[in-house]
Amino acid sequence: MTLLISPMTNLVRYFAFSAALLFATEIIAASSSNTPAPPKSTAPIAKVIKPQAATIEWLTIEEAAKRNKTNPRKILVDVYTDWCGWCKKMDKTTFANPEVAEYVNKNFYAVKFNAEGTENIIFNNKVYKYNKGKEVHDLAVNLLKGQMGYPTVAYLNEKLELIMPIPGYFTAAEYQKVLTYINDGQYKKQPLDKYLGR
Repeated sequence: MTLLISPMTNLVRYFAFSAALLFATEIIAASSSNTPAPPKSTAPIAKVIKPQAATIEWLTIEEAAKRNKTNPRKILVDVYTDWCGWCKKMDKTTFANPEVAEYVNKNFYAVKFNAEGTENIIFNNKVYKYNKGKEVHDLAVNLLKGQMGYPTVAYLNEKLELIMPIPGYFTAAEYQKVLTYINDGQYKKQPLDKYLGR
């Protein structure tokens, strides 16, 4: 009786033999190698930390005045309201810009001030209150010289005296010029529009 072997059986035997031969070759190569395997590190894998972009350090006006006593700087006060769309846009774009934030943190004390906030504030030896009749805080009226438009940034010198309020939305590039205009004392020499080339 003749034993018949199908072509499929031969193919399976061929692959099994090839796999066994390859496995044996790898074992022989590994055992004959003189170089020891590198030791496995037990140190934790270091996480890659991306540097965070600079953000403005916002203070209350009382905190800014307190810091100013030991390290005098100009103060900028971002006077805003919760309903002001341009205020929110300036927060998301201009104030969020890393170059703007870095410059502000280095040269100013930055204050966020809600013009419709209701808490009493003691600033420069005076108590400022919320005016229910006008629905605005007296400090906001004082800082903006009664011109209640938002956003407006009021700038104070190192003696806590008002330099000027500057109303309106500014892009990051424009606002960097405004900051240098105030910080470098250019406001003493020329109008802002001329400095900005308008």
